[in-house]
Amino acid sequence: MPPPSSLALPSGRGLRWLLFGAEGSGKTHLLAGISRLTDRYLYLDNEGSATAFPMPRYTKEHPYGLLTLTPERAGEVLGIVTDGIKAAAQGKPPWDALILDGLTEHQLVRAQAIGVQRHKEDAKEDPKVLSMRGWGLLLGDLLTLAQHLIVLSDFGTFVGVTAGVEVENDPKSGGLEARPFCQGAFGRNVGRYFDVVTYVKGVTENKLPKHIYHMLKTGPYRVKNRWEAEWLALKLPAETTNASLELLLGYIQQAAQHKSEEVSIG
Repeated sequence: MPPPSSLALPSGRGLRWLLFGAEGSGKTHLLAGISRLTDRYLYLDNEGSATAFPMPRYTKEHPYGLLTLTPERAGEVLGIVTDGIKAAAQGKPPWDALILDGLTEHQLVRAQAIGVQRHKEDAKEDPKVLSMRGWGLLLGDLLTLAQHLIVLSDFGTFVGVTAGVEVENDPKSGGLEARPFCQGAFGRNVGRYFDVVTYVKGVTENKLPKHIYHMLKTGPYRVKNRWEAEWLALKLPAETTNASLELLLGYIQQAAQHKSEEVSIG
């Protein structure tokens, strides 16, 4: 289990972790636990769901805690990350952890900001449908954000991101596959930008909610774990129910420590 104020990997680099799942599945429930591990964190909330958790509010005077982003402020995310990189490059990393809760919501707001197309001359604009140029701009927007998060993690900052889920046909298996709800090419290759991708599923048993965290690719879940071989060698659980952030980070640290050589980033 990592020390309370240290979220870095054994190499000193910050972990990059994506959790995806339906609304209410337990993504925010897990990542809000960051407040127990360090005071030096910034929690960017695009969904408004993190306000239920006991976190201090971010202010200029106290630049740590929860910052709720309205749709009008979604474009500020990249600037916030960039400022963090600049401070880290000067030897003053601003946060032990940066959480971006709601990558799907961020993407939808950015899609509307980039532009929409008309189906017919007399049809109303549909903000859910982009032109080909718009899709390209949106993909570039997401890739730029992902690359900046990679650089930030290089300076030792833990990066936690949540996204929604979409289900599509899997041509290889002929069944259904759950994957992060992101712009097509980004969602299909999301494992390139994160160390661990975890599918989170919420269920109800005996009228009590449970959160199941799928840490490996089990069944129809598109999950990428950079240390999958080590995970299996250590016989760490492929899925865990109602786990704490400390417990899952402990598993990840064990797997990363077990690897004999450092993994290149990107």
